[in-house]
Amino acid sequence: MRNIPTKIIQLATGLRKQLRAMPELSGHETETAARIASFAQKQGADEIITELGGHSIAVVIHGNGPGKNLILRADIDAIPTARGAAHLCGHDGHSAMLAGLIPVLVQQRPDSGNVILLFQSSEENGQGARALVDDPRFVALKPELIVGMHNLPGFHAGSIVIKEGTFAMASHGLKVSLQGIASHAAEPEKGLNPAPALAEIVSAVDALARQISDEDSMITITCLRAGEYAFGSAAGEAELLMTLRAASDEKLNELNRKIVAIATSTAERHALKISIVKEDIFPATVNHGECLGLVESAAGKQQLHVIKLNKAFRWSEDFGHYGSLAPSAMFGLGAGSDCPALHSAEYEFCDRIIGYGMGMWLSLIATANGSN
Repeated sequence: MRNIPTKIIQLATGLRKQLRAMPELSGHETETAARIASFAQKQGADEIITELGGHSIAVVIHGNGPGKNLILRADIDAIPTARGAAHLCGHDGHSAMLAGLIPVLVQQRPDSGNVILLFQSSEENGQGARALVDDPRFVALKPELIVGMHNLPGFHAGSIVIKEGTFAMASHGLKVSLQGIASHAAEPEKGLNPAPALAEIVSAVDALARQISDEDSMITITCLRAGEYAFGSAAGEAELLMTLRAASDEKLNELNRKIVAIATSTAERHALKISIVKEDIFPATVNHGECLGLVESAAGKQQLHVIKLNKAFRWSEDFGHYGSLAPSAMFGLGAGSDCPALHSAEYEFCDRIIGYGMGMWLSLIATANGSN
């Protein structure tokens, strides 16, 4: 395995702790972006492009000759908690590992091509990658290969987790709103209570969820509400929130159509007005064969244990948007079997895998474009 100098790992670890101490939510990563840009400037990056698709940053390192434009992507936003924002998904670690490459690449440039280190904002709300793909300044970088990494608790520390085809499921939230007429609880006949319709929809959705025979689709009801917290008023409106997931965008759309049909027909039978809105939209993250081959080859050169999955992860990533722009792939970096789960209150990025992650990135760069 390629050894990363201790001082470089310490530099990256220090940055990771700084980022952890200043978590910012999706779309508000101004200080985080500024800290990363300042770090990149001090380490001698060739180009630093800020405010891409929001608060994303591209740090460009030129190779010694012409070749492919390779983009390596990390995410920079934190997640919301009851106490505010917190880095409970490891984005601080992803960013630190990527930024730590800058001094190494400046001193040992790739033989060919450009390495573009992308620090992406707004991953958690699914908007960051989409905004970049739509940003002419990002498209002008002419990416030819795009690779992302995510730390994975529950897998041996330093292992590389790959999956052919879909790596992470497509998903979106669905908000179903029913509008009736509120009334006094003593005169329910003078109103139009949506609660019975809500109960029918929930029952039908639950039955559909149980009918799904494969593990490539799932429905999760996350919230339901009718009326207000009161005993004197009958409900006049109701709301149901659910998350739909599938291994492909096509399967997700099919599942969405079935639920929309259930909700719409039920509302019509009860003479209710209905509104259905999609939110938190994530496409499937589908690995391109060429990119995935580079990842597996790079892991082999690093003598890292490679774990090949048979099933996609059920969580979602906005990384899937990059596939519309260039061949792309995402892989996992094991964070240790003893590492608390992502998004849990006890989670903190495992610093002992920083060296593994940086070594993997450098091996991937050498595999794609060569290195001195």
